[in-house]
Amino acid sequence: MNFLQKTRASWLALVLTLALPVLPAHAETAPSAEAEAAASSPSAWAMEDVAYTKLHQLAAEPFFADYQAPATVGELNAVGAALEQKLTARLQSVTDGVYGKEPAAVEASGIAATRQDAAVVLYAAIRDSLPQIKPVTGKTAVYPELDALTGDTAEAVQYVADHGILKGKQDGSLNLADPLTREQLLSLTYRTYEFVVQESNTASKGLVWKVTGGKSPVYVLGSIHIGDISIYPLDNLIKDAYEGSSYLAVEADVTQDAEGIKYMGEKAVFSDGSTLDKHVSAETYKLFAETMEKAGIGEDVYKTLKPWYAALLLQNLSLSEASYSANLGLDVYFLSEAAKIQKPVLQVEGIKFQVDMFDSFNPKLQEEFLSETLKASQGQTAEAAGQNSGESAANAQAQMMQSLLHHWSTGNAEEFGKLIARSNEAEASESEFNRIFWDERNKNMFHAVEKYLGDGAGHSYFVVVGAGHLFGDTGVLKELEKAGYTMEQLLD
Repeated sequence: MNFLQKTRASWLALVLTLALPVLPAHAETAPSAEAEAAASSPSAWAMEDVAYTKLHQLAAEPFFADYQAPATVGELNAVGAALEQKLTARLQSVTDGVYGKEPAAVEASGIAATRQDAAVVLYAAIRDSLPQIKPVTGKTAVYPELDALTGDTAEAVQYVADHGILKGKQDGSLNLADPLTREQLLSLTYRTYEFVVQESNTASKGLVWKVTGGKSPVYVLGSIHIGDISIYPLDNLIKDAYEGSSYLAVEADVTQDAEGIKYMGEKAVFSDGSTLDKHVSAETYKLFAETMEKAGIGEDVYKTLKPWYAALLLQNLSLSEASYSANLGLDVYFLSEAAKIQKPVLQVEGIKFQVDMFDSFNPKLQEEFLSETLKASQGQTAEAAGQNSGESAANAQAQMMQSLLHHWSTGNAEEFGKLIARSNEAEASESEFNRIFWDERNKNMFHAVEKYLGDGAGHSYFVVVGAGHLFGDTGVLKELEKAGYTMEQLLD
C-alpha cells in the first residue's frame, strides 16, 4: 500500500465506518461570570432554527445576540437580502460547498418590524427563488386577520402561514401586528430557507434504502459520521421514513451512553504506568508531540495515550480544522431528533465494542495507524514518501471529503460505492485491519438488520450505520441481496 492509499484508508475509516466519539484532550476554559451574564440565548422553541440559521450563514454575526430585542425594518431587509443570496447560490450549485456571498451587513434603522413585515419580506425571497410557484388563489386556512389585508400583503401572509413558516396560535391568530423579535426573525428565516430547498428538490437525498421481504420494514441509511452543514437540510423522504419508524438503530449511541464513554476514557490511556513514547518510534512520538503542542495540548495529557486513540484524536483535530465536525454528522443528527420525541434507540455495536476493537489491534498496527495519520495531518507529499505523484495527503483528504459529501447529498450510490471500493483495495494488504474493521463488522451489521426485519410485532426500524459498511462484496447491501430481501433506494 503506498503512502496516499494508507492515509486515505485510515482517514476514511473514521469518517465512514466509525461512530466512536473522541473525548476532548483538554478541558475548555470556562467563561467568566461576566461573559455568561452578557451572553444571551434564544428561547427553547427557537434554539434549533437559530443554530441552523447561523451554521448556514443566513444572517450576519451581529444578529446572534439580544434575541428578545425587537428587530428593525433595516435588520429584516438585511436578513432578507442575505437569505436570497444563499438560496440563489444553493439552487445554482447545491453541493459545491459555496453558499454565495457573505451575509448582508446589519442596516441602521430604528423602525420596529412586525410579524406582518416579516411575512412580506420572506415571501418576496421565496418568489424570487422559486419563480415557478403559483400564488395563493384562495384561502386554504382561515386566519381572521387576513380579512383586513388586501393585495400582495394578503397573498404573502396567506402563503407563508399556509406552508408553516409563519405559525399562529390555536385560535388562528397570527399576531401580525406584534413586534418581530430577533429570535423570531432568525427562526422564520431558517424555515423559509428549508422550505425553498425542499420545494426546489435540492435537499440532500442521502443514501437510504427501504428493505422489505421480512416481517417488518427496515430503512438503512449510510451515515457520514463527521460532516458539515452542506448536507443539511435532509430531503423530506428521509425525514418521513425516520419519523414513521418505531425505532432508531445506530452503531453506537454517542450522546447517551455515559458508561461507554467512561469506558473509552479508561481504555484510551495506559493504566500500567507506561507511556506513548515507549510504544512508537522516536520520530513518530516527536512529530505527534509537536502537533499536540501546537493544538494547545500539553504532554501531561497526551503522553499516556495509547497509539490507536492518539491517531483518532489527531484525525478529529485535522477534520475540525477543516470545519468538519462529529456534531454535524448524521448519527448525532438522528440521535438528537430521537431525544426530542423520546424515540427508542438501539445500538448495533456500542461504544464499548468499538473501543475493544481498536484496543485489540496489535502494537505494530497501532503504531502504523498513528504514523500514517501524522503524515496525513502534516500534509507530507507523496515524493517525501518515495512516490512519483506530487499530490499531498492533506489535499487528497480534502478532495475525498468533498466528493463524499457531494455523492451523498445527491444520492449517487454508484459513485459513492466506487470511492469505498478504492479504499478497500488500498487496504487489501492489511489483512488484519481489513478483516476486523470491514468484514467482521459488515457481517455483524447485516445480522442486526436481518434481526430487525424478522420482528413479527409490526415495528419498523430506521438503521444508521457508516456508509462504508453498505458497499462492496461483504457490504450490508450485498448480503441483504444474497439473502433474498428487496431493496429500494429512497429517491424523488
